[in-house]
Amino acid sequence: MGCGISTAGLPPGPAALPRPGKQLPAPDVHAKHMGAAWRCRKHGAGHHDVFISYRKATDADFALRLQLELSLCTLPGGRPLRVFLDTTCLNDGESFQDGFLHGLQRASMAVLVMSEPALLRVREAHSAPDNMLLEFEHALAAKRANTMEVVPLLVRGVDGSRFSSFDTSVYPDSSHVHPASRASTSVRGTMSELFAINGIHFARADEEEFSDRVPRVIEKLIAAGKIRRIHEDNDPSPLDRVLAGHKAAALPAAVLDALSHVISRPEHAALVEELNLYVPMCYGLRDPPIAPSERRFQLNELLSALLDGSGPDLSRLTDDASTSPPPSTILLQGAAGTGKSSFAWRVLQQWSATASRRRAKMQAPVIIQLPRMAEAIQRALASDPTHFILDALLAVCFPDSSLTAADLTEVQRLEIQRGRYVIILESVDELGSKEAIGRLFSPSAWPKTIFLITCRSGFYSDTAEARRYIEPTLQSGSTQGRPAPVSTSLALIYLLPMDLNQRGDFIVKFAHGRPGKHSWTPDMYLAALAQYPHLDELLTEPLLLYLVLSVLPMISGRSGSAERRLDPFTLKVTERPATGAYLYPRLTRAEIYALFTHSWAEREARKIASDDDAIRTLTSNAVLACQALAHRMFVLGRTQLPLATAQDRLRLAQGEPAEPDTEYAAAAAAVRATDPVVLQLLAADDAAIRHGPVRIVGRTLSFVHKTVLDYFAAMHSLRDLNARRWALAREGLPSDPLLVYQGLVRPANTEVPLAERVMAMAGSSSVMHFCADLVDTRVQRYVYFGDCADSPAPQMQHASLALWDIIQASRLPTARLPDNVLRTATAAANAMSILSAASIVFDKCDFSGATLGYRPSLLAAKGNTTTASLLQEALAPTPAIPIVADMSGGTFTGCNLTGAWLTSARLDLAAFDGSRLDHVDLTG
Repeated sequence: MGCGISTAGLPPGPAALPRPGKQLPAPDVHAKHMGAAWRCRKHGAGHHDVFISYRKATDADFALRLQLELSLCTLPGGRPLRVFLDTTCLNDGESFQDGFLHGLQRASMAVLVMSEPALLRVREAHSAPDNMLLEFEHALAAKRANTMEVVPLLVRGVDGSRFSSFDTSVYPDSSHVHPASRASTSVRGTMSELFAINGIHFARADEEEFSDRVPRVIEKLIAAGKIRRIHEDNDPSPLDRVLAGHKAAALPAAVLDALSHVISRPEHAALVEELNLYVPMCYGLRDPPIAPSERRFQLNELLSALLDGSGPDLSRLTDDASTSPPPSTILLQGAAGTGKSSFAWRVLQQWSATASRRRAKMQAPVIIQLPRMAEAIQRALASDPTHFILDALLAVCFPDSSLTAADLTEVQRLEIQRGRYVIILESVDELGSKEAIGRLFSPSAWPKTIFLITCRSGFYSDTAEARRYIEPTLQSGSTQGRPAPVSTSLALIYLLPMDLNQRGDFIVKFAHGRPGKHSWTPDMYLAALAQYPHLDELLTEPLLLYLVLSVLPMISGRSGSAERRLDPFTLKVTERPATGAYLYPRLTRAEIYALFTHSWAEREARKIASDDDAIRTLTSNAVLACQALAHRMFVLGRTQLPLATAQDRLRLAQGEPAEPDTEYAAAAAAVRATDPVVLQLLAADDAAIRHGPVRIVGRTLSFVHKTVLDYFAAMHSLRDLNARRWALAREGLPSDPLLVYQGLVRPANTEVPLAERVMAMAGSSSVMHFCADLVDTRVQRYVYFGDCADSPAPQMQHASLALWDIIQASRLPTARLPDNVLRTATAAANAMSILSAASIVFDKCDFSGATLGYRPSLLAAKGNTTTASLLQEALAPTPAIPIVADMSGGTFTGCNLTGAWLTSARLDLAAFDGSRLDHVDLTG
């Protein structure tokens, strides 16, 4: 364990430790002087099953790998082994010596990592203190007292040579000079006693031994009873640790104390900075746009009503009928980036800043970020969700404990549930299921609590649907496992776009809150915005306004560098030429995101490199890594990915999956080929990327906002198509449609991102609209398939051309073969959705036989059960989800759609004037 550290500056050992004698006594773990109240940082426990002793200078990587492998082993009762390693278990501010001695003296087994280089310093222990030898001495003393199992691990050399340094004559026949040493024998005597124990020879880089041999040895020792759980019963319960940590006599007091400190946790530092820009928004009782005569409310009024629990006020602020009872549940809806999350955190911030005496009389806010609890939600829905809200509340308050509702008595659970809270269930739309939320909480079980649910506008199609899914809750009287409908007094409110006054306030706060960035005044920002009047429609959302203000100096050329724009041909951010007639299209939402993320990557790259070429390479690769990661999360339907430990961040940077069976492993695989140095940006602490798109908070990796993830996923799909079609064009774009199909839809041994998830599904349309923003609208002139005399100018964007080519390729007979139809239909449906969203006009186009939709039952209905079964398997675990194209509002004039598959296609307000629709399949 970290033994290459000089002890010259360390304080002497505890005064109560015994003086040197004939024999070092066995450690008495129950004695106060041995630190009975000591708890390690990682496990929150005083007892460890395994203690790893090693030399940091020579074997740190080996010890870390050993800890990871041993932590996968479990005790007979199912609990994972607690493995002590100094780098993860020592407490901040704790004496190094006291920390590792506490860990060693309360362990059931000591694994002593010994390599020949590590033992060289032991030869000098008669003149220089050695922490590793000190650990050996204490471990051997405990073994003699039969309270600890000692396992020497003899590590081979880097050249593979077997450990053979058993000659004890090289060690001094003198006492160890360490001030904490209590051994009566010499250094040579200690090493002789140690070498008398049968050790395990181990190859340093042998993957099979790491993953198989050592865990099997440990499991044998467990089965033989040699790892003793001698201190397990003396460890305080999770509840006792929580109460002690918050100096509370009862759990409700500990909960309130913990909630008051949530906003000040280090992982929320970026949120606090963002809240400095907070401008109170307005909301209405109808989905915007609303008529000028309709009532508008300030969110600040709602905030006060929520915290004060004022029934009449809350009723007035959420319903037209002033006589209605106050709602127990409020559904806050708004477009992406309109400030739903900011409002939730503002509620918590204001409550936390209130004097404690007054705060005790208010409703206490609890923010439950549902996307981060996706796995817990799945477990709850699969078993019993009765205590999900209570478990989530405890996880928010005490993230480092293992306290759950199961650890509480019925009385203790009721004490919490009868408290006064505002429980904010954030981002219910990111769960992907409309039904889930109604099963997860029961307002009647929390009689004094107000529930605030946030979601994107449009997730629930109308008020009736929202009530149908949210109001039914699981009650104890429900029958046959179905929820019994009860009245939850649900109120629906809608965030309204920013008005000019709110925009002006935000700009003032933004300018004053970024000193030294560009030294711009509010008037300078307003003057720059006036040059882009078409941006007005984008400046009604706080998030997008923040992004626009961040990139304004870049696009105006006033930041001290050349003007930057997104090249519509290459889809890369480049310097705009100082001269020339090249005209860039008007700024879109997607380009704003592109400029912002490029600026972040470049800023972070400058912290790593100083050479301009290296900075450009790092910036480009960092953006590509984010795109790959975001696309993988999009395909998996996740907005968060679990990161087990800081070591896993390093594994992500090295492209090595830490958890092979999780989404995290898939994400790591997606960025494996990227420059490991670049991925320092992804593996960095949150503070290092505070203003960037990637956030790592605790065990979770996410993007700063769902829309940033959607943008990166969209860009990944289009840049992939751009590269694929550019390669075809460079080779002369084969006239054979099958070759184009194989290049764009089913290339050998690789996946096409556009074919991996349907973009028209709920929760995916934002990706589709970002893609549409990036489409070169001149593609509507490109109505021919393959190479022809009327092909467009070479500077037309290849990704847009590829979208059309994919639709045409879906007409091939091979596209509907069992092995091809799933990917073909997904890619073609997405291509059609993107082009329709980009307002491309299809005039006299041939879509006959196009595969623009698919449902697994389609082929089964036609008698092809083999194909249907193959696709059911391919679509697992969600085989019932159809592949659909969103053609809403599309214009198809004089087109031929004979025999096309438009399974479940969305055709609202689509015009098919003069088009042929014979035998079109609209199944579903």
